[in-house]
Amino acid sequence: MGVFNHKNKQNNNSDFEGDGSEKLILQNNEILNQLQDISNKIDTLDKSNKKFLMSASINKTEYLEQRIKNIKNGIIGILDNVDILALQMKSIDNENIQAGIDMVLGELKKEIHSVEIKEIEVKTGDKFDPDFHNCIETYFDDNYQEDTILSVRKKGYLDLDNNLVIRTAEVVVNKR
Repeated sequence: MGVFNHKNKQNNNSDFEGDGSEKLILQNNEILNQLQDISNKIDTLDKSNKKFLMSASINKTEYLEQRIKNIKNGIIGILDNVDILALQMKSIDNENIQAGIDMVLGELKKEIHSVEIKEIEVKTGDKFDPDFHNCIETYFDDNYQEDTILSVRKKGYLDLDNNLVIRTAEVVVNKR
């Protein structure tokens, strides 16, 4: 699990002083710690799941399904935080920090697939589908057909174990 096996070291911030990146470095370290916590929970869940397979019962199945659901929701919360951090990073002109954030995002996206989570792919111009999208705002733009997506405010995710939507994507829809 590459990105999760970091050690919490004090970063040398002297290269970044004065550009506001110290706060972002702290946020990045906090997110990495959250990722480590989730990774540990997944490892614990894997161990619990092996014990479960030896002595299965309906109550244990329900319990484990709920734990898995909670872990997946926790991972989605961390993904949201990393996305926010990545957006904030675009305002700071520091290639090293941006490269680090991009690396964390890339690794995290690889890891979510291993726990059977998939981002719902949504792009501007897609047809609004209430099964996968939640309209949080409407706006009219003559350049797009009505009932199409103008922007994504928050990503949505699917549970690949059962092909159910964990969270719909929050979108702005083109409406008169």
